[in-house]
Amino acid sequence: MGGPVWDGNATYNMNDIVEWPAGSGQFWQSTTDGPTGEPSSAAKWIGPCDCAEISVISGIVWHANATYDPWQIVDHNGSIWIAQDAGANPGQEPVVGTDLWVMCEDSTPCDELIGMTNIVVWNATMLVSEGEIYEHPADSGNFYMVAPYIANQTVGAPGVDMDAWDQEFCDCKDIWSDSGEPVWDASLTYPVNAVVEHPSGSGDIWIATAPSTTAGVEPGQPWADGNEWDQCGPEDNTTGGPCGGMESVGVWDNLTRVSTGEIYEYPAGSQTYYEVVIQGYVDQEVDSPAVDDDGVWALVDCPCKETWETNGQPVWDSSVTYWQHYVVEWPSGSGELWIALDNDFSGAEPSLNDPSWKKCNEVNTSSGGPCADLDVEVWSNATVASVGDIYEYPANSGMYYQVTYTDANGIITTVPGEAQDDEFWTP
Repeated sequence: MGGPVWDGNATYNMNDIVEWPAGSGQFWQSTTDGPTGEPSSAAKWIGPCDCAEISVISGIVWHANATYDPWQIVDHNGSIWIAQDAGANPGQEPVVGTDLWVMCEDSTPCDELIGMTNIVVWNATMLVSEGEIYEHPADSGNFYMVAPYIANQTVGAPGVDMDAWDQEFCDCKDIWSDSGEPVWDASLTYPVNAVVEHPSGSGDIWIATAPSTTAGVEPGQPWADGNEWDQCGPEDNTTGGPCGGMESVGVWDNLTRVSTGEIYEYPAGSQTYYEVVIQGYVDQEVDSPAVDDDGVWALVDCPCKETWETNGQPVWDSSVTYWQHYVVEWPSGSGELWIALDNDFSGAEPSLNDPSWKKCNEVNTSSGGPCADLDVEVWSNATVASVGDIYEYPANSGMYYQVTYTDANGIITTVPGEAQDDEFWTP
């Protein structure tokens, strides 16, 4: 058996089972009656055990004639499933698209989303608690889960405040992949947030928006499109490139495997691009650019005008959410370009008085580097440096690093951009 998420205000009986942390797929069993502290090996709990371990011990295989209690763990067709809080009646098979069962290996927001009808868009005034799921930005199709230990409090934005949110977020592709990459089936009725491919092999991904879709109604039919289904976009979400002349592989997500030299957009829809600059990486799993502790990523610095033209020459719109480094024209037809300096969700109009925006001709973005107004040398292993000096490396790369430490002779033997460079350099 599994169990519900541990509740610090609840009283548990001996042998009761809970999940902790929320969404982890780790289960603990109480060794005493009455109030208990947070599950841990040092408290009055034994564990943790995951679904696979419990399934091996119990040996329960799903049977069409059996009734299953809430949190019962079963083996079905080689996959491990856990019944949710309503349990399951005879014939209610563990399959993708049902809200009665969840595949055990899913421990991200993806498995929680299917069937949830109360997902709201996060804003900075909300009080949030661990395990809750929010969409951000509005209409982005990106879903984030609140991290453990957050309890009824305001937090920073998902993807920015990394202490408050699970590092893994879900978009349509993630939900579809975690669900087993299902193809739409005319005989099934899908719950809200179920994700399917249709037509088969097309790469077109659709997410159910109605509490219960109509069986036999294709996602692409005019009546269904926008009423019961929304298209998430093709699986191969490539773009023309962040600066017109460079190719972007697509949007980075937590399923992506990267190689040196590749360029990705992150977060989705932000128009902010990062290049994999660490050397020797081939098909590697890495952390997101937002939590880059290993020197894997470097921000791609695009000239203002080129970025603006590549993105279709957008004019500022008060109804649009703008991410850092997005470039707009304002006023319309003026030729004046503005670059967002942070993730601006306030709808503020670009102006000299607003700290979220700066005119492009004042930030030297057309010169290709953050230190374009300085006389910056190219670093070599013979360079005698001082703390605070700024160097370009490699030559003509547009990559700039500031010295944070040297030996007594001003020599640095660690190359900027290497994984172990954080003692000596900061990008």
